[in-house]
Amino acid sequence: MFREILMDLNDAEGDKQAGVWTLPVMLGKPAALLCALTCLLLGSGAAMLRVFSSPGALGEWLPKISAVSDALGADGVQALAVGVHAVVMLVAVGHFVRLALLVWRSKFDKEMVDRAVGDSMKYVGWGILLLATLG
Repeated sequence: MFREILMDLNDAEGDKQAGVWTLPVMLGKPAALLCALTCLLLGSGAAMLRVFSSPGALGEWLPKISAVSDALGADGVQALAVGVHAVVMLVAVGHFVRLALLVWRSKFDKEMVDRAVGDSMKYVGWGILLLATLG
């Protein structure tokens, strides 16, 4: 949702003229960006709850690596699996928040919004990889 709302920021004037009711048209650009951040944080929080409830596929194959298993033990391996997911998620969320702040500080400059939309795809990819390892 974050990226989709960002894309709507640059189209707000055209959407308004065409009668398309996007968040930036209905609420204004600052409120739409705040909604995008809220969606990001709520979704990330839900994903983190999932990570902490079960380490998923990463927690299943890490114990099979004897060096990891011998060094950390069963509980350590599970903690490592959760930690890896948590770090990836926090890094991605941090970058999304940074992109939102850059857009805000630029006063919704079209070039900055376009850059943020493009840069956000990297972190969407990280999220997809994270979800894939959750099993």
